[in-house]
Amino acid sequence: MSSESDLPPFAQATAGAAGSVVSNTIVYPLDLLSTRLQTQSSSSSSSSGSGKGKPGIYGALSEIVRTKGVGGLYQGWAADSMSNTLSNFFFFYFRGFLIEKVLARKSARQAAAPTSRGEKSATAAITLSAAEDLAVGMLAGIASRFFTTPLSNVTVRHQTSATAKEKEGTNAKGKEKEVEKRDNDSDSDEEGEYGDGPGIVETLKQIVEEKGVAGLWSGYETAVLLSIAPALTFYSTSLISQAFLPRASRDSPSSWQTFLVNASGNATSTAILFPLMLSKTRLQWRSPSGRKVYRNLADVVRKTMRRNGIKGLYQGLESQLLKGLVSHGTTMVVKQRVEALFTFLYLALRARSRRLAQQAA
Repeated sequence: MSSESDLPPFAQATAGAAGSVVSNTIVYPLDLLSTRLQTQSSSSSSSSGSGKGKPGIYGALSEIVRTKGVGGLYQGWAADSMSNTLSNFFFFYFRGFLIEKVLARKSARQAAAPTSRGEKSATAAITLSAAEDLAVGMLAGIASRFFTTPLSNVTVRHQTSATAKEKEGTNAKGKEKEVEKRDNDSDSDEEGEYGDGPGIVETLKQIVEEKGVAGLWSGYETAVLLSIAPALTFYSTSLISQAFLPRASRDSPSSWQTFLVNASGNATSTAILFPLMLSKTRLQWRSPSGRKVYRNLADVVRKTMRRNGIKGLYQGLESQLLKGLVSHGTTMVVKQRVEALFTFLYLALRARSRRLAQQAA
């Protein structure tokens, strides 16, 4: 499965964005659940995100439908769709642009390099090395996340919007001790009922009021580290493709081959990078009481491990893997089909232009 496309960067970006819209709509309930699991205490998460009810992914989704209806599965969908669409657009645009520049530079070097006999070297296939592919993916990821981190913050707040749970029979002194304990502990505030939060613009204003303009980029430092995720996914996908797909199918795989290979590559990178994903979500999360629970990446890791051990860094991994399995595979299948449509239209328009030019002559 080739990592380069013959389409210009803008067309690749549009195709990638179209794929993300479709896949995000399909898997959004899993994304919602994954975010809630990542921001809950271990005691809450064991009860599927509501503090009560059936454990497991199915039980958690059923609980949301029971209490909020089907619409509850899409709480925060608008902000998340905007964030994912822009993120994929910018990622595929920057990636396509950088690949184009790298290949052009390598082509120029190859053309200028003389052979041992003083002749120009023969033209050979020019491709990206594994290191170049990873570097291009990382740079594209860093650039795309810079533009979409504010919306990512909004999405997390919408998905986890809840009221603080009141504990019965707690006197004023007990409340003071509880607050002191939570301020010095890693456990997140306990959620009451999840509900609809303010709109996108209102949430952005809320973040600025609480943290200043820089607060819109909360979690960006972790997002920079996570910029290796798309590159690692593409690299894993390439390795899986070479290992399992017949040579004849690698350049033009079927839809099912595209789905399975890309989904497997995404699952691999997700499992490796999940602690960073969890940390980013918790840094962007707003506790029901409005209290700032985590200061930075190191604080998230320290408090999480102190509370739940290493396994706490993988809280919500199951739903994230399931989400990624469907999401990335669907995105790449749709992207592949949109690219094929763009290629067909491009060739048709070029042929028509040639016919008109011949008729005019």
